[in-house]
Amino acid sequence: MTRSILWALLTGVGVNAVLAQLVGWFPMKSGAGVWCFVKVEDEAGEVFVTRGFGRQSTTMRLLPAWGAAMWQGIRDKKPAEAMVIGAEPDYAPAGAVPGWCSVWSVEGRARERLASATAKANGELQSQPLDVGIGVPFISFSASMEPRALPASGLDPVPVVHGGIMTDPIRAGSDGVKVLAWRPVFPGFVSGSLFWSAVAMGVLLLVSKLRTRSRRLGKRCLACGYELAGLAVGERCPECGVGSEAQDPASGTTP
Repeated sequence: MTRSILWALLTGVGVNAVLAQLVGWFPMKSGAGVWCFVKVEDEAGEVFVTRGFGRQSTTMRLLPAWGAAMWQGIRDKKPAEAMVIGAEPDYAPAGAVPGWCSVWSVEGRARERLASATAKANGELQSQPLDVGIGVPFISFSASMEPRALPASGLDPVPVVHGGIMTDPIRAGSDGVKVLAWRPVFPGFVSGSLFWSAVAMGVLLLVSKLRTRSRRLGKRCLACGYELAGLAVGERCPECGVGSEAQDPASGTTP
């Protein structure tokens, strides 16, 4: 039993990791999810959450509140109101920002300010920092992309990614970011692994029950499957030495 539990746990961890990477590398189209504005203190951003069993959540730092209000108006197809500085977007609560997002951490904000200052000093544009979380059915891994300066001409610099490999969203378009992430997200990693371990254990028990039933109907040893026809009641299996429940006590022999 101990070996079965260990096998189920290892299988759960493996399945959780593989499925998460598949969701990350083959993301759903942007139309399959919903953008949600969030506000933390005086900063605003967006969280993109896909619907369905497999999840890829993207968190992006945006502009101050008035910038988010402008985008809110554009999203609502009200361009006139969108351009009114100070308009109030319908923010989600601060808790809508996942805890695994480095963009919203002290370290993430410091990197963003440094990139912003560098870009301004060089007269360049600044890309937005990006966090992506992947998992099935829970977010189990994440990776983050640092903001960087975008020159007006020439090739864009290669983005710096932490915790994984990520395609550049500026080049890839808005249909989703391909990502292979290996930075665990807790408790999602543990929850996902336990979920798939339970599924693996259920499959193992089902296979065991079906095999036992088949052997009992076939008058075979329940332990090794050896043919027991003609053996006396109580006699052990000549193959493995284990007593068989498939013997018929009424006749004194196994039919």
